[in-house]
Amino acid sequence: MATLILNYNSRNNLATKTIEYILSLGVFTAQKTEKISELEMALEDVKKGRVYKAQDAKDLIAQCLIIMYRIEYTNAFKKGIQLDAKRGYDISLIENAIP
Repeated sequence: MATLILNYNSRNNLATKTIEYILSLGVFTAQKTEKISELEMALEDVKKGRVYKAQDAKDLIAQCLIIMYRIEYTNAFKKGIQLDAKRGYDISLIENAIP
């Protein structure tokens, strides 16, 4: 059996009458779905471990950046860092800025 999901505005009289007519033919059946509240969805996230804990705001931002972005260095960037190290620049500054 195939499943067809129809989204319509229940305030639209024509749409409501059309759905009622289709259901009155007896060929189709309707299943109402319950809308899950945001609180229930949040509790489900906690139960399934889809939450993150941070010690402070700085830690939270660091976790978000790690989750969202994966930094890949280009060869030109690597060579630039090596050149800066040879010139005597403080490389630890850039290492602290870029994880």
